[in-house]
Amino acid sequence: MYNCIVGEVMNVLNEFYDFLNRNNIDLHDQTIVAGVSCGVDSMTLLDVLEKASKEMHFKIVIGHVNHKKRAQSEIEEEFIRAYSKNLYEIEVLSLVDDNEISEANFQKKARDKRLCFFSDLVKKYSAKYLFLAHHLNDDMETTFIRLSRKASLKSISGIKEVNVIGEMTILRPFMRVLKEDIYLYAREHSLKYFEDSSNSEDDYERNRYRHHVIPEFFKENENFDQAYLLFKERISYASSLLDEKRDSFIKEFVKKKENSFEFLVDSFEKIDSFLQKEVIFELLKEYQFGYNNIEEILKLIFSKKVNLIVNYKNIC
Repeated sequence: MYNCIVGEVMNVLNEFYDFLNRNNIDLHDQTIVAGVSCGVDSMTLLDVLEKASKEMHFKIVIGHVNHKKRAQSEIEEEFIRAYSKNLYEIEVLSLVDDNEISEANFQKKARDKRLCFFSDLVKKYSAKYLFLAHHLNDDMETTFIRLSRKASLKSISGIKEVNVIGEMTILRPFMRVLKEDIYLYAREHSLKYFEDSSNSEDDYERNRYRHHVIPEFFKENENFDQAYLLFKERISYASSLLDEKRDSFIKEFVKKKENSFEFLVDSFEKIDSFLQKEVIFELLKEYQFGYNNIEEILKLIFSKKVNLIVNYKNIC
């Protein structure tokens, strides 16, 4: 068990140790990668990791992504390189704003490239974990955005604080920490960080939720963060139960082939309509079908009224 430090100002550090304890994470003598953007969130994370590493003796490797979208990006890269000198290994990914990453698809392309970059770092340094500085406000914003897009139950449960992608384990120790507490920590510890000016604009969807939607919930309930965490816990549990029922049906009744899957329509009709959608959605998720597509596929399946082979090439 890790010991927490007593004191109001250290609540962020307390949460870091609580996170390690509740997830049974042992960092002693490990190598970890930390994603550092130079914003207040990631600089606070780096400071917390520095303090914890003195106790647990783990090695920190810094990964920094220069999106090349702002003039300040070059200053931030220079800063983190200088900050890391003689202290940490640092790797930088530079994203070039060309035809490959156009303005229209920049967010998705950048996200994919960041994921590959950090995955490569984890492998290169034989690191056990990737630490990212997402926090509770990020989680709320993500949930509301996904909710507005008819996302799945699992999606609206928000961001996972522990997430395994391939061979990489991503840890987000601030998922129960509000942004205001991160700012407080940074001020009390005199941390240098950079503000992204685009965060104050309403051009991006996430910013509109940040500036106008979520504050209204806090006006209604000053402890909305606690209400949200309870909601997240309940939705996550409900999602896990749904996944169990869906996977149980697929395991028992669905036969998968190279270009198709098959099941008996008689068996499929016996499960409720919501679960039917979840089964089809799961079977076709790699082809990025939306729920409108799923509705059409269900109509096609039931119009046959026979025990049939459902070939995705025929229904797409």
